[in-house]
Amino acid sequence: MCNIQSLIVPDNVQMDFCQISSDCTLSICGVVFEGIDAIKDYWLSQTDSSQPYIIERSKRFPCFDSEDYATEWRFYRNFLICHSKQEADKKAKSMEQLRESSNFCLVNKNLPADMRPMVYYMEESTSMILAY
Repeated sequence: MCNIQSLIVPDNVQMDFCQISSDCTLSICGVVFEGIDAIKDYWLSQTDSSQPYIIERSKRFPCFDSEDYATEWRFYRNFLICHSKQEADKKAKSMEQLRESSNFCLVNKNLPADMRPMVYYMEESTSMILAY
């Protein structure tokens, strides 16, 4: 994991990825996110005119019995940060077709350039993975 407190993600694609603290401050598309909680809050409250516009692909943690299904709230989450909703609409189908690796992670060195920046987060983790 990179020991980074804050990171500015450039608009031009760098084709790299790194594991960073889940509370790392990120500046993406001109918006500052104070860690993964800010990314999730932004995603939940965005409107059609929000810039950037975030789309999410997630999967619930495995459940093995009825108690798990009743109490499990954690997800594996992948957030694609787009410049606008129009761009997000164009990329949504491609995001759905990405192959996941372990723990439903879509972020890896083979992630296409047009699917960056993307953030992967596993609930309750102290880190996240950023592809830029």
